[in-house]
Amino acid sequence: PGDGRIHFIHLPDGATVRIFTASAELVRELTLDASVNSGGTSGELAWDLRNGKGQKVVSGIYVYQVETREGRTRKGHFVVIK
Repeated sequence: PGDGRIHFIHLPDGATVRIFTASAELVRELTLDASVNSGGTSGELAWDLRNGKGQKVVSGIYVYQVETREGRTRKGHFVVIK
């Protein structure tokens, strides 16, 4: 309880997910590695709602960018409400 997560799904191995604030500040960068991450073989990558320093993020609008090893990208956004 109280430990929220956001799951990015259907990712190819080696994909990098970058999470930014609405003002374009990098919050966290995650990379899917099938040999290390438990969701690696299924293409799922979970974010624990913490920044790169391990601190919990605040409520707000966040932007994500997924980049594959081949350089293809997708962008989107989501809202964290606490």
